[in-house]
Amino acid sequence: MPGSGGTLTLTGKLGEVIRESAQIGLSFCKTHAHELGLVDDQKTDLCVRYCMIRTDSTSLDKRSVHLHMPEGAVGKEGPSAGTAILTALISLFSKTPVAADLAMTGEVTLGGKVLPVGGLKEKLLAARRAGISTVIVPAANEPVIAYKVPATVKEGLNIVYADDVRDVMRVAFAGQPICAKFEGLPLAFGPSPSMPPMPEPASSSIPTPSSSGSTPPPSSPPAAGDRPSLSALKRSS
Repeated sequence: MPGSGGTLTLTGKLGEVIRESAQIGLSFCKTHAHELGLVDDQKTDLCVRYCMIRTDSTSLDKRSVHLHMPEGAVGKEGPSAGTAILTALISLFSKTPVAADLAMTGEVTLGGKVLPVGGLKEKLLAARRAGISTVIVPAANEPVIAYKVPATVKEGLNIVYADDVRDVMRVAFAGQPICAKFEGLPLAFGPSPSMPPMPEPASSSIPTPSSSGSTPPPSSPPAAGDRPSLSALKRSS
């Protein structure tokens, strides 16, 4: 739409976290625009290039992106819409449609990693009620869905587990040219939040050998008969 080049307008009573998810999605598109074939060279801004192919106006830097989430009276918050927002932006810039019976949830990082989210049972129930056939969820949530979501909730749903955005795009844009672009996309990931590094043992917890070469036995608490009674303590005070 007309506006300052590259700006992102968000409406629909959105919280701070979900606004950050939208900004992450746009930043990801801009970062990998050349690799995804959305711009001709690395120096071309994505929003400027999109304006060039959408309008004959001479003001090529006067475009911005407006993202609205319906039911504006209902507050929306959380990072779970990260994959959906990114998919919507890729669909917009590549002019590639997404299937109407597809839903997804998951947080997205700037590096393209899909992180786990909560509320999977409720989200899968909502997908069934909306007539959705395929749902993309984070791969780290697979144990939760396997053991904590009843089979009656999962019945009739094709649940696809995504570890990064390439897994998401394989389903969202199956058979489309943009899908092949994602296959060769270099992504940088940090440590997985589902498998945190094990802490190193404290040095004080490791017993040290004595001068004779043997490890001293741990000290044991005194026996009940060796402890002073409460009345004896009162007399001594």
